[in-house]
Amino acid sequence: MDCSLSCRIVETPEKTAISISFDDFVDVAAQSGYDAVCLRASSWGLGAPAAELRRMREQVESRSMYVSMVTADYDVPLNNSDGPNSLCATPPHPTPPPGPDPTCH
Repeated sequence: MDCSLSCRIVETPEKTAISISFDDFVDVAAQSGYDAVCLRASSWGLGAPAAELRRMREQVESRSMYVSMVTADYDVPLNNSDGPNSLCATPPHPTPPPGPDPTCH
């Protein structure tokens, strides 16, 4: 069975950042025998530049690991009223301007 380590374990209390570098998180997961990592917006987010996302992917793949799950925005981890909106049509990178998704209502 493949096991995945969630970046939630290194999130700051605000749930909008991680307390160690992404590279260190991936290194710990690999050294601990995990097959994959779960990523939340605190470690990357939809607003991350495409070049940074590619670099992060390369870091994971260089350890013979994969990304098993993503939470692309902060609203779900923050458990606020906008949380369900992440289930709506999610546009491709880059993120559209803030505001309600008209396709969701």
